[in-house]
Amino acid sequence: MPCTCAESTKWESSSDEWKRPDVFVGKNVERPATWDEPSASRSAVVRLMDAMRRSLPIAELEDDWDGEGSPGYSSATLNRALEFLMRNIGVLAPPPQINPGDKGSIDLYWEDESRHLLINFPPGNEEPSYYGEDRSGSTTGGVIRSGSMERQVAGWLFKAGR
Repeated sequence: MPCTCAESTKWESSSDEWKRPDVFVGKNVERPATWDEPSASRSAVVRLMDAMRRSLPIAELEDDWDGEGSPGYSSATLNRALEFLMRNIGVLAPPPQINPGDKGSIDLYWEDESRHLLINFPPGNEEPSYYGEDRSGSTTGGVIRSGSMERQVAGWLFKAGR
């Protein structure tokens, strides 16, 4: 069904998405006042989505993007990393750094005063690998071969932070 929104509802990127009034079928509908005060959970979602949005240009890096012959990055590899992040971590931890890695891989990296964790997603169907260390020197690492291992790696990130 085609949108019946009034012409004035066109989205403009400079608009404040939480305060912008919407006009539907000639009826002015204001956003609830409570939306003006961001909650902690909404802020966490916004931070995560912002980190994911900032990572999207990685998939546009083509072969030899650095002038040194490095391979480019595929959207499929980036999507695997982002899907892992959404499925296993979400907003339960601060968003990671999402960076281009070696040989067309994508890195998710968390670091704070108590631990660090790197998860590397290679291109193609290769399984991701991980390495982490907490402040006591306890380490974890290996290859993520299943959904249960995904949850174990995510659990280590949360446990190490306590």
